[in-house]
Amino acid sequence: MTLVNRFILALGLVLLGTTITFAQQPVQINGAERTERQERKTTEERAEMRAQKLGEALELTEAQQLKVEALELKYAKAAATTKEQMRKEMKAQREVMKQNREVTKEMHDKELKAILTEAQAEKYEALKAERKAKMEEKRAKMKERRAAMKSKRSKVKASPNRY
Repeated sequence: MTLVNRFILALGLVLLGTTITFAQQPVQINGAERTERQERKTTEERAEMRAQKLGEALELTEAQQLKVEALELKYAKAAATTKEQMRKEMKAQREVMKQNREVTKEMHDKELKAILTEAQAEKYEALKAERKAKMEEKRAKMKERRAAMKSKRSKVKASPNRY
């Protein structure tokens, strides 16, 4: 075998190895790496996994392991409760902000119309309607893009040759 043939063979093996290595890396979805084994777990499952890892790392006795599992479960449930409470508060806060925005917009329009002539007020309403139509068009396009991305992701997820 000549030197050139050996070089080409070595290069081919390196490329093959690199391809196989990158093909086995988990897919990132929204910045989070998830494999099929790492799908969303319940609070109890996550707490149990953490306790098992600690038990293995720290070589805990059975009594210690049981106490650590109880402790992990206790704090996992507390964190889940806090997270849910914050989610509800944020939703309520968004609703209040939306109402404030609408009231402010109505007040602004009312005061602006008091300044404008009748013809200017009609023109202002036409401009508002035009802006609203453009915004709705943009939202529709964005919705289509999201749907296309979602279907693309589901196809990748369902692919049997994913890894």
